Amino acid sequence: MADQQPTDPTSSPAVDASTIDLAEELKQAFAALGPADIPPEDKQRWQQRLIAITNSSKHDVDTAAGRMQRYWQEWEETVGPRPA
Repeated sequence: MADQQPTDPTSSPAVDASTIDLAEELKQAFAALGPADIPPEDKQRWQQRLIAITNSSKHDVDTAAGRMQRYWQEWEETVGPRPA
């Protein structure tokens, strides 16, 4: 088998600025969830939403970005300020 080099994920034509922005927001959201001072059952619900957003982004980045925006709105209303 030939020596294969990993490809740069940003070199794919399917990856554009909105995809990169969504990926960064998902990364921030998952990182914020760990130390959040919320009950475990609520934390699980937030995590399930992030997984659903991640999965939907594989099919429609714009819809997933809208879901991510609603996630942050609800986060700010119930948990507190969004991490910077």
